[in-house]
Amino acid sequence: MPDSPNGIFAADPGALRKGEEHLLAIMAMAVSIERSLPPAFIHAEGDGPIAKAICTKYQPAAANNKDFVESLRKLLAFNGDQVRSLRQVVTGVDIASGDIARNLGGRR
Repeated sequence: MPDSPNGIFAADPGALRKGEEHLLAIMAMAVSIERSLPPAFIHAEGDGPIAKAICTKYQPAAANNKDFVESLRKLLAFNGDQVRSLRQVVTGVDIASGDIARNLGGRR
């Protein structure tokens, strides 16, 4: 890597796997929250204080909460996929570099 000392890059596939598992666990929590949210819209009849409060306070907040949790879930899924892809690349490089090192070690 250009910014690292001596151009060395190192990554731990096990740590990446743990990070991926943590992201998936948080995503599962977000899915659970998303499924248990109350409905964002309640039909409120009349123009009394309760109906007005539902229309002006509850509905916008409920919709924003639903949007937030849905966006969080999507972001966690995307980041989990990215970490998984990185882990697969790092694992492949680790295996390949080990194979190359073993082959070079036998040539003297």
